[in-house]
Amino acid sequence: MNIISGFKGNEQIIIADLNNNKDFSDDHIFEFSKEEKKLIKNKDSVVEYKYNSKGSISNQVFKRDIKIYPDPNSFYAQFLKDSLNKSLATSFELMDLRKGQLKIDTSIYDVAMQGYVKNRVSISVKPISVLFSDQDTGFNENFYYSVGDTLLLANDFYKIDSVSNNLSKLHFSLIKNIDEYRGKRLGVKIKNYNLTSLTNHTTTIKEFSANKNFILLDFWGTWCVPCLKSLPNLKKLHQDNEDVAVISIALDESIDVVKDFSIKNNMDWNHAYVDSNNRKGIITDLRIKEYPTFILLDNNLKILYRGSSEVALKNIEKMLISNSSSKTLNH
Repeated sequence: MNIISGFKGNEQIIIADLNNNKDFSDDHIFEFSKEEKKLIKNKDSVVEYKYNSKGSISNQVFKRDIKIYPDPNSFYAQFLKDSLNKSLATSFELMDLRKGQLKIDTSIYDVAMQGYVKNRVSISVKPISVLFSDQDTGFNENFYYSVGDTLLLANDFYKIDSVSNNLSKLHFSLIKNIDEYRGKRLGVKIKNYNLTSLTNHTTTIKEFSANKNFILLDFWGTWCVPCLKSLPNLKKLHQDNEDVAVISIALDESIDVVKDFSIKNNMDWNHAYVDSNNRKGIITDLRIKEYPTFILLDNNLKILYRGSSEVALKNIEKMLISNSSSKTLNH
């Protein structure tokens, strides 16, 4: 989109070519006070794009709701060397979602799509019983997909094949005769990864787990302040749950630093080390981007819960308490 940005007195003026005709004389003028740091949501701003199936210009017009705002910290502003140009930088965000529901047997899923063209679209698919978390973005990642991804729906695996040109339809296909799938989201199994212990020996998740019913993977680092804040709760979980094998996997620059820290802080459970300069393996495969990240597995390495922050750890504690209570009732 073509945008003009400038200052007039105490206000930043933004004009966007919303009808995509390369003429700013017929477009709305947005005014933002320099003192006002809040982003202003412009619900009435509609961007018209023209696409064909390959994303190039055609006669088909798509109207999208957006918000436009001053953004000197935008991704593109970092490439501007002049401070004045940076202060004039703007951003726009799509405000409309394509929403619907998918029913497979008795299972119902909320589906949403957001993006500019069908090849650049973000997709969320989640059971209607599940709510997105305001505090745990790592948990929400379990339900985000792209075209080509594999997902588990009603105990079967499906592939997201394509999105229609106008982003109104999402096409799935059932994957038949699939080998046992290994993934990174809720409900699927992970590989029995090789891990490097703090004695610099190679072991595996199952060898570390000592045949316990649950395995808690804790992705952390000695440099990570939120990880250190969650340490008391992690210790308590370890002490209160004998049937849980805790494996802390540290991403750090030195195995000795991790070893010394774990001893000094009485982290008396299993530990593994990943060199921050070589993240291949479990870190990259499971796409660990937030620290701490907690993944609760059963003894078949199936993901029962995945999230980040102390909120995730509290939710895992609740799951374990619930499981313990149900066992007691069954007895």
